[in-house]
Amino acid sequence: MAERRELALVVAGTFAAIGTRTEATEFIERARLKLAVRVKVLRKLLAGELHGEVFDFDDIICPLPMLERARGVLSHEAVLHGKAGRVVCLYAHVHPGFQDMPEWQGCLDDHLFATECADGALCHLRLAMSHSEATLDAVRVAGASFLPQSAGWTAWMTEAVELARAATFHAGMARQETRHMRRAVLSEVFTTWRMVMLGLGG
Repeated sequence: MAERRELALVVAGTFAAIGTRTEATEFIERARLKLAVRVKVLRKLLAGELHGEVFDFDDIICPLPMLERARGVLSHEAVLHGKAGRVVCLYAHVHPGFQDMPEWQGCLDDHLFATECADGALCHLRLAMSHSEATLDAVRVAGASFLPQSAGWTAWMTEAVELARAATFHAGMARQETRHMRRAVLSEVFTTWRMVMLGLGG
């Protein structure tokens, strides 16, 4: 019983810590808002409603630091989640009856879904960062190679707007996947605790 209690406390505690943290979601949302502002600035520059260089504004609206911090937090949480899941699987291997419980399949499903969501969130974060950097590359080409409002400048600035929109989209998807991951992990908390503490594994 002491072994079960210790396992339940450690694993469920790890899942609970991951499931209740909001740090990554907050970083992503702050980056997404900065990206949305960047889109507006680029559109105004493209329309001739705003004068200057996008770099005059980008120190304020640069999303990369927030995206990088979110990726760091999520990567760390994904590692912890995987380790906690392996502990549960090892326990189930030692206690064969554990895998015969109806709760076991639900636990596996929650763990798999949470893992897939974490992977999806990290993928979208990478895409948001890539598109964000490509946005500034397009702006640099426009500014260095063409006169403002010329055909070439307009083409590159239009591409910059589309890249910024794509970065905003992927940041929003990363936020959504992160929220799905946390809900699945919280479900793992209760399922794992029930299986271990109620002695259903024998």
